[in-house]
Amino acid sequence: MPAKKFKVSLNDLAKELSLSKTLISMVLNGKGDSIKISKETQKRVFEKAKELKYAPNQFARALRLGKSSTIGLIVPDITNPFYSRLALIIESELNKHQYKLLICNTGENPTTELEIIKNLQARAVEGIFLASCQRNPKELIELSTETIPLILLDRVFENCPLHSFSADNRSAGEKVAGHFLKSGFKKIAVIGLKPVYVSSINSRLTGFIEKLKRDGKFSKSQIQLFEIAPEKYEQAIQKILIKIAKEKTIDAIFALNNVAAVAVLKVMKKIPLSSPKNFSLFSFDDLDAFELCHPSISAVEQPIDQMGRAAADRMILCLKNTEFQDKITIEQFPVKIIVRESCP
Repeated sequence: MPAKKFKVSLNDLAKELSLSKTLISMVLNGKGDSIKISKETQKRVFEKAKELKYAPNQFARALRLGKSSTIGLIVPDITNPFYSRLALIIESELNKHQYKLLICNTGENPTTELEIIKNLQARAVEGIFLASCQRNPKELIELSTETIPLILLDRVFENCPLHSFSADNRSAGEKVAGHFLKSGFKKIAVIGLKPVYVSSINSRLTGFIEKLKRDGKFSKSQIQLFEIAPEKYEQAIQKILIKIAKEKTIDAIFALNNVAAVAVLKVMKKIPLSSPKNFSLFSFDDLDAFELCHPSISAVEQPIDQMGRAAADRMILCLKNTEFQDKITIEQFPVKIIVRESCP
């Protein structure tokens, strides 16, 4: 059995070279010339570090300096293409300023979310982006006072003293409802995965329903809302579609995000009676694959790139000048409605 390999420490280098840890650290951090360490000694340090494959402990360094050049991004579901794209854009923008992105996933668990925030703060990250699953921002506001900027993404709170960047979800819901009214739909199913109380989902749902009631004079019986638990959601959606297909009580379906929309399409493929040919389908969040479906899927396109760049720019400003942390920025970006064959 091969001997277990141990990570080489600064202590190991010091013993090998018979030099102090402080001197070696200074050399490895490029300060050898400024403190007048001889070129020969510097060369010995670098050669020995390379020979032993020494890698500095970045976590310890961050704690010592109070600076890690790392930003945290906390999302509820990294498998959701919306958050994957958002992470990619933010990471690209931060890299321009020599910051790295550390991505964490909460699984829509509020307790896990708070634990992750505290853990990231303990690891000396310099800022945090957050798509929160909290019901209210009280604890987030308390945590945000811990010296590092906390910026909300996608999911925001009313009257909250935190920077936030999101799509104009309420207006988006109204636009979809307007299209449904124009198409003459009379009975509509709305399908969303829990928690639907988060602002992004709740706002688009509120805008959608209020528009139907106000301009279409819809009654409660004309709008069926299905809140699906994340566990075994495809099976739950299958039961719903089988029921409404048999009863023929629905003209159109509005899926409140792309995860719900994809689940609906999977079920429709299994159950021909519930195919998009029999129900009009509109998704909030567009996917490249929607254009390739038959029929192609109508969707709301969110300004993910614009949102990510704006949030990253604000984070950099906050890090360079703490005054920007107190000048709260709240931005909502307009969405685009893409009408395709599934909901003409």
